[in-house]
Amino acid sequence: MRKGDQLCILRAEVKTDADALNLLRLVAALTAIGIPLDDDCPYLETRELVEGAERRLVTWTLKAKSICGQHDARKLIEAWHDPVWTTQNAEHPFAYITTAFRNAGLLAAEIGRLAPVALIRKGKRFALVPFDAPPERRQELLTALEK
Repeated sequence: MRKGDQLCILRAEVKTDADALNLLRLVAALTAIGIPLDDDCPYLETRELVEGAERRLVTWTLKAKSICGQHDARKLIEAWHDPVWTTQNAEHPFAYITTAFRNAGLLAAEIGRLAPVALIRKGKRFALVPFDAPPERRQELLTALEK
C-alpha cells in the first residue's frame, strides 16, 4: 500500500462452504474487471470460539478503484448483491461477469441433480442407461440393445 491509496475492505462471516465460494466469486469478479488486491494484506481469515461455536470471518482488502480508474469497488459490490442491477446495466462488463458466475452456479446445481448414465456397448450398438432408472426401464433398454 502506498501513501494516499484508498482501500475497500470486504469482510463477511462465513458459515458454509457456499458462503466462502460466493465471497471468492465476488472477489474474482472484482479483480477480473481491474480492481486490484491490496499488496500488503489481500486476504485474512480469523476464527474464534464464541460461546463454544466457531465463528469464521474472512476479510478481503482491495483497492477502491480499478486500474483504469473507471470502476468503483464499493459500487460494484453493491451491484453484485442487487438482482436488478444486471438487467438495468446489461452491457456493463461487470454485468457479464456477474451473470457468468450466476449461470455457473445454476448449471452446477442442475448437473448435481442429474443421474449419471451407464454406457453399455454390444458390438456397434450401445445403450445409455440412467443409474436411477427403475429396474423395468433398465431391462427394457438392455433388451432393445439385444435386438
